[in-house]
Amino acid sequence: MFMVITGEGKLAGGLLVSAGNALLFMAIFWGKAGKRFGGRRTMTFAYFAMSAMLLAAGTVGETVPLLTGAFLLCGAFFTIALDALGSTAFMRSVRSYERAQMAAVYRTYLDFSELTPPLVYSVVLAFFGLGSVFVTLGLLAAVCGFVTWRYLPKSL
Repeated sequence: MFMVITGEGKLAGGLLVSAGNALLFMAIFWGKAGKRFGGRRTMTFAYFAMSAMLLAAGTVGETVPLLTGAFLLCGAFFTIALDALGSTAFMRSVRSYERAQMAAVYRTYLDFSELTPPLVYSVVLAFFGLGSVFVTLGLLAAVCGFVTWRYLPKSL
Protein backbone atom coordinates (compact mmCIF):
# COMPACT_ATOMS: atom_id res chain seq x y z
CA MET A 1 0.00 0.00 0.00
CA PHE A 2 2.88 2.35 0.81
CA MET A 3 4.42 1.91 -2.63
CA VAL A 4 1.13 2.59 -4.40
CA ILE A 5 0.44 5.71 -2.30
CA THR A 6 3.92 7.11 -2.98
CA GLY A 7 3.55 6.55 -6.73
CA GLU A 8 5.94 3.63 -7.15
CA GLY A 9 3.13 1.41 -8.38
CA LYS A 10 1.55 -1.94 -7.68
CA LEU A 11 4.50 -3.88 -9.08
CA ALA A 12 6.95 -2.30 -6.64
CA GLY A 13 4.57 -3.01 -3.77
CA GLY A 14 4.09 -6.59 -4.88
CA LEU A 15 7.82 -7.14 -5.23
CA LEU A 16 8.42 -5.72 -1.76
CA VAL A 17 5.80 -8.00 -0.20
CA SER A 18 7.12 -11.00 -2.14
CA ALA A 19 10.68 -10.30 -1.02
CA GLY A 20 9.48 -10.03 2.58
CA ASN A 21 7.68 -13.37 2.26
CA ALA A 22 10.78 -14.95 0.69
CA LEU A 23 12.70 -13.97 3.81
CA LEU A 24 10.58 -16.46 5.76
CA PHE A 25 13.12 -19.08 4.74
CA MET A 26 15.52 -17.31 7.10
CA ALA A 27 13.55 -18.76 10.03
CA ILE A 28 16.02 -21.65 9.97
CA PHE A 29 18.86 -19.18 10.48
CA TRP A 30 17.03 -17.52 13.37
CA GLY A 31 16.31 -20.89 14.95
CA LYS A 32 20.02 -21.68 14.91
CA ALA A 33 20.83 -18.24 16.29
CA GLY A 34 18.33 -18.84 19.09
CA LYS A 35 20.01 -22.12 19.97
CA ARG A 36 23.49 -20.63 19.89
CA PHE A 37 22.92 -17.28 21.62
CA GLY A 38 19.72 -18.01 23.52
CA GLY A 39 16.15 -17.12 22.73
CA ARG A 40 16.06 -14.09 25.01
CA ARG A 41 19.13 -12.46 23.47
CA THR A 42 18.06 -13.25 19.93
CA MET A 43 14.51 -11.95 20.40
CA THR A 44 15.75 -8.80 22.17
CA PHE A 45 18.24 -8.14 19.39
CA ALA A 46 15.54 -8.70 16.77
CA TYR A 47 13.16 -6.27 18.49
CA PHE A 48 15.76 -3.50 18.76
CA ALA A 49 17.06 -4.04 15.22
CA MET A 50 13.50 -4.05 13.87
CA SER A 51 12.84 -0.88 15.86
CA ALA A 52 15.87 0.81 14.31
CA MET A 53 14.75 -0.16 10.79
CA LEU A 54 11.21 1.08 11.40
CA LEU A 55 12.39 4.38 12.88
CA ALA A 56 14.67 4.83 9.86
CA ALA A 57 11.77 4.04 7.51
CA GLY A 58 9.59 6.53 9.36
CA THR A 59 12.27 9.19 9.20
CA VAL A 60 12.79 8.78 5.46
CA GLY A 61 9.03 8.37 4.94
CA GLU A 62 7.53 9.35 1.63
CA THR A 63 10.51 11.40 0.43
CA VAL A 64 12.49 8.39 -0.85
CA PRO A 65 10.01 5.51 -1.06
CA LEU A 66 12.49 2.93 -2.39
CA LEU A 67 14.86 3.56 0.53
CA THR A 68 11.91 3.31 2.89
CA GLY A 69 11.00 0.01 1.24
CA ALA A 70 14.57 -1.23 1.77
CA PHE A 71 14.37 -0.32 5.46
CA LEU A 72 11.04 -2.14 5.73
CA LEU A 73 12.52 -5.20 4.05
CA CYS A 74 15.42 -5.18 6.52
CA GLY A 75 12.89 -4.84 9.33
CA ALA A 76 11.04 -7.86 7.95
CA PHE A 77 14.26 -9.86 8.23
CA PHE A 78 14.35 -9.20 11.98
CA THR A 79 10.61 -9.76 12.34
CA ILE A 80 11.09 -13.31 11.13
CA ALA A 81 13.23 -13.98 14.21
CA LEU A 82 10.22 -13.13 16.35
CA ASP A 83 8.00 -15.32 14.22
CA ALA A 84 10.42 -18.22 14.52
CA LEU A 85 11.20 -17.89 18.24
CA GLY A 86 8.20 -16.03 19.68
CA SER A 87 6.16 -19.04 20.70
CA THR A 88 9.13 -20.53 22.56
CA ALA A 89 8.47 -18.36 25.60
CA PHE A 90 4.87 -19.58 25.73
CA MET A 91 5.81 -23.23 25.27
CA ARG A 92 8.43 -23.09 28.01
CA SER A 93 6.33 -21.18 30.50
CA VAL A 94 3.31 -23.50 30.32
CA ARG A 95 3.44 -27.01 31.71
CA SER A 96 2.76 -29.73 29.20
CA TYR A 97 -0.53 -30.77 30.84
CA GLU A 98 -1.75 -27.11 30.78
CA ARG A 99 -1.04 -26.44 27.11
CA ALA A 100 -4.49 -27.38 25.86
CA GLN A 101 -6.20 -24.95 28.25
CA MET A 102 -3.63 -22.20 27.73
CA ALA A 103 -3.84 -22.47 23.94
CA ALA A 104 -7.12 -20.52 24.11
CA VAL A 105 -5.36 -17.74 26.03
CA TYR A 106 -2.53 -17.70 23.50
CA ARG A 107 -5.00 -17.61 20.62
CA THR A 108 -6.86 -14.69 22.23
CA TYR A 109 -3.56 -12.84 22.43
CA LEU A 110 -2.91 -13.51 18.72
CA ASP A 111 -6.40 -12.28 17.76
CA PHE A 112 -5.95 -9.16 19.88
CA SER A 113 -2.57 -8.49 18.28
CA GLU A 114 -4.19 -8.62 14.83
CA LEU A 115 -7.01 -6.22 15.69
CA THR A 116 -5.17 -3.59 17.74
CA PRO A 117 -2.68 -2.22 15.14
CA PRO A 118 -5.34 -1.02 12.65
CA LEU A 119 -7.05 0.85 15.48
CA VAL A 120 -3.81 2.50 16.60
CA TYR A 121 -2.76 3.30 13.04
CA SER A 122 -6.08 4.90 12.20
CA VAL A 123 -5.71 7.24 15.17
CA VAL A 124 -2.09 8.04 14.27
CA LEU A 125 -2.94 8.63 10.61
CA ALA A 126 -5.73 11.00 11.60
CA PHE A 127 -3.11 13.40 12.96
CA PHE A 128 0.16 12.61 11.16
CA GLY A 129 1.52 11.42 7.81
CA LEU A 130 2.13 7.92 6.53
CA GLY A 131 5.67 7.69 7.95
CA SER A 132 4.27 8.14 11.45
CA VAL A 133 2.89 4.59 11.29
CA PHE A 134 6.45 3.27 10.98
CA VAL A 135 7.68 5.47 13.83
CA THR A 136 4.80 4.33 16.05
CA LEU A 137 5.53 0.68 15.33
CA GLY A 138 9.26 1.28 15.85
CA LEU A 139 8.62 2.76 19.29
CA LEU A 140 6.36 -0.16 20.18
CA ALA A 141 9.06 -2.61 19.02
CA ALA A 142 11.60 -0.85 21.26
CA VAL A 143 9.25 -1.18 24.24
CA CYS A 144 8.73 -4.87 23.43
CA GLY A 145 12.49 -5.33 23.19
CA PHE A 146 12.93 -3.80 26.62
CA VAL A 147 10.17 -6.00 28.09
CA THR A 148 11.74 -9.06 26.48
CA TRP A 149 15.16 -8.22 27.88
CA ARG A 150 13.83 -7.39 31.32
CA TYR A 151 11.23 -10.08 31.92
CA LEU A 152 12.12 -13.19 29.93
CA PRO A 153 14.31 -15.59 31.90
CA LYS A 154 17.99 -15.64 31.03
CA SER A 155 17.80 -19.37 30.55
CA LEU A 156 15.39 -19.02 27.62
